[in-house]
Amino acid sequence: MSESITDIKAIPGLNPEETEIIQRVTEFYPFRATSHYFSLVDWENPHDPLRRVVVPDAGELESGGSLDPSREKSFYVLPGMQHKYSDTALLLVGRQCAGYCRYCFRKRLFLRRGINEYPPNINSCIDYIRDHPEIRNILLTGGDPLTLSGEQLMEIIRKITELPRIEAVRIGTRMLSWDPGRVIADRLLLQGLSELSDVQIYIMTHFTHSRELCVEALEAIRLLKRCGVVICNQTPIIRGVNDSADTLENLFNNLVSAGVSPYYMFQIRPTVGNSIYAVPPLEAYMIIREAQCRCSGLAARARYIISHYTGKLHVCGLTDEHLVMVYHRAAFPKDRGRTILVKRSLANNSVEFFRIGSDLLR
Repeated sequence: MSESITDIKAIPGLNPEETEIIQRVTEFYPFRATSHYFSLVDWENPHDPLRRVVVPDAGELESGGSLDPSREKSFYVLPGMQHKYSDTALLLVGRQCAGYCRYCFRKRLFLRRGINEYPPNINSCIDYIRDHPEIRNILLTGGDPLTLSGEQLMEIIRKITELPRIEAVRIGTRMLSWDPGRVIADRLLLQGLSELSDVQIYIMTHFTHSRELCVEALEAIRLLKRCGVVICNQTPIIRGVNDSADTLENLFNNLVSAGVSPYYMFQIRPTVGNSIYAVPPLEAYMIIREAQCRCSGLAARARYIISHYTGKLHVCGLTDEHLVMVYHRAAFPKDRGRTILVKRSLANNSVEFFRIGSDLLR
């Protein structure tokens, strides 16, 4: 398992000016990484995409944005439990992450004065799910559920899978890229997953760049698949990390080669401090479309999704005048299947898009 790194002095090659800037950033947004991820970074390249994922940037101190852009607080039904979509319950079971992605949309949970939205009382959550027969699948997230021990996580999963009607449990995790050795070494987790037979387990992993699919990550994927787990990948499109068709083409193809399904490409949400990582929706759509046009059907399955408090919008088309979006998931029945047309001029600016877009989606 990998060593946790929280001291910016461990970042190679910083000069005094860079150190001072990063210290100012970490007064608000903490720094956390793993020795494994550090080993993947090309520290000789100041523009290395993996370096950008993990090293604090002065741009994070720019004003604008929200600590809760998707208004998740509106959908809490119990501490640590959200019920936004009728058939899905979300539990924030992980209290931290192995590392902090600089573009995290839930960074409010990891501020120096973090907002306490978890952990949930699992028994109370089980009672809620039992009392709501429309719930058929569960998403475990956080933080990262795989920061729990295998024993702790399997105890939660077993309680959930004992409920009738539950068809699938999803585990949202970045651990396969932050510290795949943690998965490889956790025999209780692997054994527990392999013993589940009635409910399908999905690992919703988060690889942003094909270089994260290293030998250890591929071994962790192999072991999980051997347990009967289905693995899907979701990542934002991130400025300076994967904002080119070449990079995404390689990522999609390497995921499929590893047996991982490309699932979602997300728009960076307008969270405080995240604007420097955002690619405007029009540009993002064109990059993703170009990458997928070069791929086989298996590698071109990821949907470009904009998460909004009203739901998930699939960006699915482009005309001479508009970017075309359709509700992929809707929090409110009136929006199910609804199509939204956004002027290309608005979709070419991330900040303006979300300011105007929110009005369009109400």
